[in-house]
Amino acid sequence: MKTAIKWLCCSSALLLLGNVHAAVRAWVDSSQIAPGDTVQLTIEHDGQTSDQPDLSPLKQDFDVLSSSRSSNVQIINGNMSSKVQLQLMLSPKHNGALHIPSITWGSDHSSPIDVQVNASAGDNNQTGGGTSNDRPVFMQTTVDQSQPYVQAAVKVTVRIYASTTLYQAGLDLPGNNDVLIQQVGKDQSSTVVRNGKRYQMIERHYLLFPQRSGKLTVPGAVLNAQIAVRDRNNPFDDDDAFNGIFGGAPFNGMMTSTKPLRLHGDDIVLNVQPRPAQANGSYWLPATHMDVTAQWHPDVAHVKVGDPVTLELHQQAEGLTAAQLPDLSSLLQLPSGIKAYPDQARLSNNTQGDTVVGTRDQSIALIADEPGQFTIPALHVQWWDTQAKQMRDVTVPSRTLTITGMPNTNVSQNASPALTAAPPSMQSATSASGSHHAVAAAVSDVNVRRWQWISVALTLLWLITLAAWWYSYRFRKAKSPAQTTMEKAEHPKQLSAAQARDEFIRACKQNDAARARRNLLAWIAAEWGNAAPNGLRAFASQAGNAELNGLLLELDRAVYLGEHWNGTKLMAVLNKLPSSSATPKKEKEKELASLYH
Repeated sequence: MKTAIKWLCCSSALLLLGNVHAAVRAWVDSSQIAPGDTVQLTIEHDGQTSDQPDLSPLKQDFDVLSSSRSSNVQIINGNMSSKVQLQLMLSPKHNGALHIPSITWGSDHSSPIDVQVNASAGDNNQTGGGTSNDRPVFMQTTVDQSQPYVQAAVKVTVRIYASTTLYQAGLDLPGNNDVLIQQVGKDQSSTVVRNGKRYQMIERHYLLFPQRSGKLTVPGAVLNAQIAVRDRNNPFDDDDAFNGIFGGAPFNGMMTSTKPLRLHGDDIVLNVQPRPAQANGSYWLPATHMDVTAQWHPDVAHVKVGDPVTLELHQQAEGLTAAQLPDLSSLLQLPSGIKAYPDQARLSNNTQGDTVVGTRDQSIALIADEPGQFTIPALHVQWWDTQAKQMRDVTVPSRTLTITGMPNTNVSQNASPALTAAPPSMQSATSASGSHHAVAAAVSDVNVRRWQWISVALTLLWLITLAAWWYSYRFRKAKSPAQTTMEKAEHPKQLSAAQARDEFIRACKQNDAARARRNLLAWIAAEWGNAAPNGLRAFASQAGNAELNGLLLELDRAVYLGEHWNGTKLMAVLNKLPSSSATPKKEKEKELASLYH
């Protein structure tokens, strides 16, 4: 027992002594490697320690792909020794003479190590060997232009050539704050022959969008993969055709394991040009092609007051994403009397070859609140042609709308019949020649007789309505109390706000315009009480919501014209009524009443 205790004490003393005289050593498995290959760095610490070495100096020239830690204790002839080893798999970030700096571990330092990375290093079992076209794996990066305009697309193509099987391969082109990167299309695979050697070639396309002018350096693409480590004592020739068939399958006895491969592509250097002085608009569109088209629904020149006319705008640009396209509804110069209600734009990006095509579709409802002739000016969209290096203009032609409303019957009685009823073009023709005056007078007589008959018909209709009301009043007075009680029971009670809201939502889901309108008015009346606005238009004006105003116009049209109606949008907008509690009740009634003075 005492012997064991002494032995443990001696062991502890030796361990402490080993820590006091600790030393740090470092070495690599090869001092010359090929581009894309890895080097194994081993760092050894005498004695046991829980500290970690400082590996930050390695990050300048190397990527640390993996690490493993182990400890070893030996007793030889009663002497105990212990060591801690750290094995790192390093991937060089670039070619040339690289320097593994001194590594600090605790209070000790290792010696620096030089590593040479060049295409002539390695053998046929590694990723190097001769020129780039002779190596089993290499990468090429091409850029279509080195002096692009700011925010213009730069086409980048990365090609991976591999004569050996790659496992768990992944390619990445990282971006930063100065450049946005977007992959375009799918990877393309093909077989090529370089210097008599067959390679599997993978091609990937990217678009770079520089966000500022000046010189920009974008780090090159990075390929991460695993490659087979073959037995160097293979009795067969390396050119044996069966070596490449199984490519690392378990049947290939020559493959004992895999090791990581990391290839760094060349950095991409761009000299980005600023926005030219000619492009001084409110937006900047550097593209290779731009197209803007318009469609009108309905495609007629005459509409009534309050009827919406929908303008469908379609933008398409090559070399721009949809997010870069401007909102054309903000560029429309509308005349007084026409209001615009744009819908949310629909954006999409599509691939065309090795570039992107951004599209933006938007519907704009135009509604006139008074009759007359209105000209929607031409819409000009200016963009910068990056190939021709000049400004170009896409134009949507102007459109003239004739808005008709209820005819004006308050005409001066002193005016002559011909000039009263005839349109302005007829009046000017009358003053020009006698024959034209005769035509105008004939048209005037026809119009006067027509409106006289209309006036008579309206008067008769009013008298019939008055008589029907009088008859109904007398009939109600003559009814028995039992009949009155029965009728009251047949009519539903006034709905509460919650009930009216539920009925409104149910009607919207069923696309029942009449029932939705009726229950919406009931909901407004129950919610606002005496402060409720008089009608849907007053309600929309009180709410101050342009989208709601357009939806309520559609609801009215559907009710009065019998058109098909979809209640989804109105239900989504009116999930709750606008609050009326911010203004005292009497002040609200004054504000609503002032709308009709």
